[in-house]
Amino acid sequence: MSRVKHKTKTTYQRKLPATAAQEKNIFITKDALKLFPIVGKSFNLEVNEKEFHAHIKGKSCLCMGPDKPHEHYYLEGRGLKESLPWGKFSEITITKLSEGKYSLSYR
Repeated sequence: MSRVKHKTKTTYQRKLPATAAQEKNIFITKDALKLFPIVGKSFNLEVNEKEFHAHIKGKSCLCMGPDKPHEHYYLEGRGLKESLPWGKFSEITITKLSEGKYSLSYR
């Protein structure tokens, strides 16, 4: 299982599981949501000197059984998934630069 490695009021750092590269998903933990605008609201995300319009997407899930419905949260953005070198990194850091502006780095 992947874990949040480090988080502050302005950063979210996470080790990605192997499935993240296959599914091309960056999971955002529920407690890290406060770093971002509300779910669905667009923000600017800089990755390798490119800028994307991104948002956090909620997805209903029953992975804990039908009596425990909940949501999982993912980083989404047009062209973002296609621009990342999936499989060549295992950790991401998202930093809030200012209101509505973030950067994503990976290693």
